[in-house]
Amino acid sequence: SRQSRTFASSLFSFAVKTCSENKRVSWKLANVISSACPSVVADRLAELGESSKDNDKCCGEVIQDEIMTRLNCTMSSFTIASSETIEHCSLLAEGITNHWTLFKLVRYAFITSNFGFARHIIEQRQLPLQCSQQNTFLWLTIISKLAHGEEILGVNGAVGISDSLEELSSCHSALLSLAAIEQNTNPTSSLELGNFGFQLEFLRVRIDFLNLIMTTRSLCSEMILTGGNISARSNLVRKNIPKCFSMLKSRYINIYRLHGLHYCQQTRSVLRTVIAMCQFMSDLVDAILPSKSTTTANNKNCESSIDEQGVTKDCHPKGDERYPMGCLISRLRVGVLQKIQQSKDNRDISHTSELLELLDLVTRCPSPFPPGFFRVKSIPCSFV
Repeated sequence: SRQSRTFASSLFSFAVKTCSENKRVSWKLANVISSACPSVVADRLAELGESSKDNDKCCGEVIQDEIMTRLNCTMSSFTIASSETIEHCSLLAEGITNHWTLFKLVRYAFITSNFGFARHIIEQRQLPLQCSQQNTFLWLTIISKLAHGEEILGVNGAVGISDSLEELSSCHSALLSLAAIEQNTNPTSSLELGNFGFQLEFLRVRIDFLNLIMTTRSLCSEMILTGGNISARSNLVRKNIPKCFSMLKSRYINIYRLHGLHYCQQTRSVLRTVIAMCQFMSDLVDAILPSKSTTTANNKNCESSIDEQGVTKDCHPKGDERYPMGCLISRLRVGVLQKIQQSKDNRDISHTSELLELLDLVTRCPSPFPPGFFRVKSIPCSFV
């Protein structure tokens, strides 16, 4: 299904026709297909009907698969899930009493960028209060605040970056405390960040990315107000912004190199998506706000390392197309960036307002979260 949309559609038809009497099997197949090709199942979700309401042992598993399928289907859109979908999933989740199953739904909501549903489950079912350990309580609290910060971006776009940064920065501080507690509990863990090295670095780069978006928006507003006549300091900022996006890309590449082999393919797919996002933002700002030095040696080094993983500037591997952010970047690169680069008036001030709209669009688009974020583990030491 990840390789072929046609095969995904045929397999879904098989699930509907052959397994219509067995809701457990049909929703299980729909869940797997939608995790690889969400648009196919989203267009035909009504054919599955409702999950079984019988009081059998499999009812909880069927409800779980239905919720996961509906969460997967939201990834076929560039916007956050509708309130009707979240309410429907929340009603289905009321029939689940097992706390571990509820946490798995929270984790899956993060992977599918349904942060509102994740926060609803944590707060409505009071999962932190059910914990018997301090570390688990702190971890669930961090996840709840993280979901709130990402939810603000999906609802308010670039306008809500400041509020979101407040939540994300608080999460990073709490995660540092949790890493210190784990380090004291297990002094033999490797690396200075202990078992949370991946989570801390991923969250830190995410915070820096949002800060850079705010800086870019401030520069665009200044250029619009002054008609393009900006100060020398602002001109220096204009030259450095594309380089900063490239540096964020290189930091994601370092995360990919250090942690990629120790996590699943879906985690590596998310990392490739955010790498492509940083590269696109660098090219976009460089095209609309051009400067004399547009390409650095660091950019070339970063591009060569990504090409080793099968990622180029214009396309992504098949497995990366399930994420809305990856599809949006592909469309914007062809439909917007290439036209701006080919136009003769790319220095016109009118493109600056377009950049503001694109920044808001990228901020609103659901940002993927790697499944590896919920796998707390240390990187083993290797000796050559």
